Amino acid sequence: LNFGLPGVKKDFYLTVENTSDIAAPFALCEQGFEAPAFPSSSSSSSADPSQQQSQQQSQPQLGMLRFSPQSGVVPPHGAVDVVVTFTPARAGSFRSHVECRYSRD
Repeated sequence: LNFGLPGVKKDFYLTVENTSDIAAPFALCEQGFEAPAFPSSSSSSSADPSQQQSQQQSQPQLGMLRFSPQSGVVPPHGAVDVVVTFTPARAGSFRSHVECRYSRD
């Protein structure tokens, strides 16, 4: 993700896609930071938004990148849109990697 010259909070949008025939639980994190727990594969990405928000708020987010949603389940042959927010702590160069972890369970 390239946020250009950072200095203020910026958002970027990405899509997590699933090309398989089964649902795919995923979790996003900034490289070097702990990923959130995987949701159960029976969860739906169209679940109650207030429930998703409370689950997300209970998960620690570290670093300068935030993901919304931070974890979820991508349906078979489906996709989930994710907002990545970059909030720099200070001016300067920043380089990191995003990890998308998935579960086969």
